[in-house]
Amino acid sequence: MAPIPTRLNVLLFAALVAGHAILLFALPFAVRGDLRWIWAAIAIALTTSTLWSLIHESIHGLALRDRRMNDLLGRIACVAFGAPFCALRAGHLLHHRYSRTACEPAEVYDPARTPRWRATVGYYPWLFGGIYALEVLATFAALLPAYVLLGLKRRYEAKRSVAGLIIGAVLQPRVLRELRFDAATILVIYGFSFWLYGASSCVLIAAIAVRAFFISFADNSYHYGTALDLPRSAKNVCAPAWVRATLLNFTFHGVHHRYPALPWPALREKFAAEGLVYDEPFVRCLARQLRGPLAEPSIRKVTSPGRALATDRQGAPGP
Repeated sequence: MAPIPTRLNVLLFAALVAGHAILLFALPFAVRGDLRWIWAAIAIALTTSTLWSLIHESIHGLALRDRRMNDLLGRIACVAFGAPFCALRAGHLLHHRYSRTACEPAEVYDPARTPRWRATVGYYPWLFGGIYALEVLATFAALLPAYVLLGLKRRYEAKRSVAGLIIGAVLQPRVLRELRFDAATILVIYGFSFWLYGASSCVLIAAIAVRAFFISFADNSYHYGTALDLPRSAKNVCAPAWVRATLLNFTFHGVHHRYPALPWPALREKFAAEGLVYDEPFVRCLARQLRGPLAEPSIRKVTSPGRALATDRQGAPGP
């Protein structure tokens, strides 16, 4: 197994969580005298992509060698992120299993069942902040009675949605206790921060809005338009060195989906060792999503079956 960069991960976690602590508890006192501090809040919010990449490492057990400490750091980082760790972990691990399938359709819609205008109406809010909003919604949903969550689980399972599987995963007693503790902690911390900001709460709202946009806009970019019914179908994107560093090699997303047990420094090495080529540039990968939702038949038509099968055979077993 490739070595985990424990020290670097801990330093990054400490710096990013400290930055968010400044956003939540120190900036409220600065902005009272000068609203130009809003740019400092936005700058901190822009580090959320790196924070998410570290949370992602924790989800896969790759941030620290000790699993208990790995999960603890992930939980602390998720409090800063604004969504409970166990909910994000359940959702992401199920994403590895069901990505590009009917359970997680993302940008894909069936024109026989859904007209394009309806798919479009739902698509763009989801792209420009809705994904993060759904993750934050888990914070509030965690405090619902268990029987309500069970009802939601059955409802989403009937729709063959991955949401039903996520709810089922967090309904286990130990996980549900952790979920509720973390959710309550997030609500208390962010509620207290809004109280500190007072009349200047627009600063914190702006920071959260920036976070929501960047997290949501990037979330499905590595899968947009890729082969269906192949959970390991994802793009390896060509990006400048500073982007790769900021995202902790998240741009090698195709490699990650094939080898989810590799820590982030090893992804680029694996990409080079296998002689892989980039699917497209980073900016084009992001911008392509602006084309809107894609009809299922159009994706199947442009996907090369031989290439798709070859890609799938090379993959490591899913989680």
